[in-house]
Amino acid sequence: MKLFRDCNPLHTDKRYAKKMGFQNKLMHGAILNGWVSHFVGMIFPGRFAMIHSVEIQFKKPFFIGDKILLESRVKQKVEALRVIVLSLKFTNLTQGNISAIAKIQAGVLR
Repeated sequence: MKLFRDCNPLHTDKRYAKKMGFQNKLMHGAILNGWVSHFVGMIFPGRFAMIHSVEIQFKKPFFIGDKILLESRVKQKVEALRVIVLSLKFTNLTQGNISAIAKIQAGVLR
């Protein structure tokens, strides 16, 4: 959390998080942005991609140690503009729920 300078006790203090009704400290939502960046820039479409926009809806909290499955679908492809729109779903396999959904627009440089 030092990287984000977000010292909210929900992320840093287990006792506080439990007092607020959670089982543990919450993983920072910005972590999902990192996973999105890795997926788009390294996996699909890959190193010639550049993210234009990211829209994430957080559905359920996730915690350190939870196993998250990222699924993606191409929703739109505009070849003339070299743009794709992806939908992403983050399924928490540990808790058995959907932690977040996202819509990504990316340009394909080559």
